[in-house]
Amino acid sequence: MLPSGKSIASMRIETKSEAGSLVVLLIDNHLGADVAAEFKRQVMGQLSAGVRVVLLEISQVTFVDSTGLGALVAIRKRLGEGGVLAICGSQSLILELFQLTRLDKIVQFSPDTETALHHLVAEAARR
Repeated sequence: MLPSGKSIASMRIETKSEAGSLVVLLIDNHLGADVAAEFKRQVMGQLSAGVRVVLLEISQVTFVDSTGLGALVAIRKRLGEGGVLAICGSQSLILELFQLTRLDKIVQFSPDTETALHHLVAEAARR
């Protein structure tokens, strides 16, 4: 318990390595101030030196606030030059948020995990 009487919420994610990428499934339906720091910590902890691509599957997510967006930007920056942050399964309102904040310029979007992985593998082969 925090001194204010609030507990720190945990972010439920599942991760796996696939096609040279770190695939992260967000199980919770929101990425807000109460879980963003934990989410960022968990994903950053999964990044090994060789990981250049993170694919987030967010089909369950219905809410993202500025803290959640900040966590995504931090993950993208951590991937560095040539790294890729890709998002799949985004609901239309969440996609609109990314477009409104212009984060769609630094993040790739795909309708589903299979399409995203196919695209990412093809892109890696061209490099």
